[in-house]
Amino acid sequence: MGKKAREEIKKLESMKATVEADIATLELHQKNLKQEIGAKKMQLNTLNQKIRTISKNHGSLTVSEHAIIRYMERVLGIDIEGLTEKILPEENALFIKNFGNGQYPINNGEFRIVVKDGVVVTVIGDENFDE
Repeated sequence: MGKKAREEIKKLESMKATVEADIATLELHQKNLKQEIGAKKMQLNTLNQKIRTISKNHGSLTVSEHAIIRYMERVLGIDIEGLTEKILPEENALFIKNFGNGQYPINNGEFRIVVKDGVVVTVIGDENFDE
């Protein structure tokens, strides 16, 4: 075997070792993620069970926020997409996206929105600005 072939094999063996190490790291990461997912599923099951227990003990039905939104949209005829545009006007979206988490005045300060991790999580009217 010539020198050039030995150098090529050495280079390939080095690349192989790197790939094997990457695989081992990813497999460990996958194992950790599976454990974390399992723990979160257990937590979710516990929360669901608590919700069911409280619901049964109070003997009443609950109306979900999703159902309320659909009622406003389908029965009251409220334009949900239009509301979304009013809450986060296009002209503000890029600015807010660039600046990230925080409170932002909308519509010349008529109200503020609170943004967390790229999601508008609440709207604050002027009566609640001191919160």
